[in-house]
Amino acid sequence: MNNTITQEDIRSYDTHINAVAKQSSRVDLYENSEFAIFRNMPSKSKGAAFEKIFEEYCTNELGFTVSKPSNTGHDRVINGNVRVEIKGSTIWNGGGFKFQQIRTEQDYDVVAFLFIYPDRIEVWGADKDVVRENLEVQDSDGNWIYNQHGGKAVNSGTFWFDCSGPEDVPWLQPFDATFL
Repeated sequence: MNNTITQEDIRSYDTHINAVAKQSSRVDLYENSEFAIFRNMPSKSKGAAFEKIFEEYCTNELGFTVSKPSNTGHDRVINGNVRVEIKGSTIWNGGGFKFQQIRTEQDYDVVAFLFIYPDRIEVWGADKDVVRENLEVQDSDGNWIYNQHGGKAVNSGTFWFDCSGPEDVPWLQPFDATFL
């Protein structure tokens, strides 16, 4: 009895043939992009990089003063009083953006969402109350639509959403001085 599938064997399996065909037909949107480095980082590194990008954006482009968080409930403080949680996403293989680990009970005023396209980063935002209103949502069966952990029946306090871009999320607005 043979309990081994070799590299040579797998080449004749339909599953492998289909996977290879799918992979070879996939276009890497980030090929030759300055932003590819961020797409290829491990999750924890991405989060830290997105926080620093946001900090530099606020300082360089908007003229804000940005400081380190006063506690673990947010990522940065703008102009000494606006606590900001920062979330970022590159385009996933299936297309679109996914923003995860959004905790509505944390100590922040605003969420900044970084949409990392192959040719640009767009920075959008929403006040905490707006985020809560749009993500802490139950359907007609009482399921938590955007719940990230523990199924849909119980509110875990951690949410996510996906979209093809900020134009699909009417409650987002461009991040600028209106959040201060």
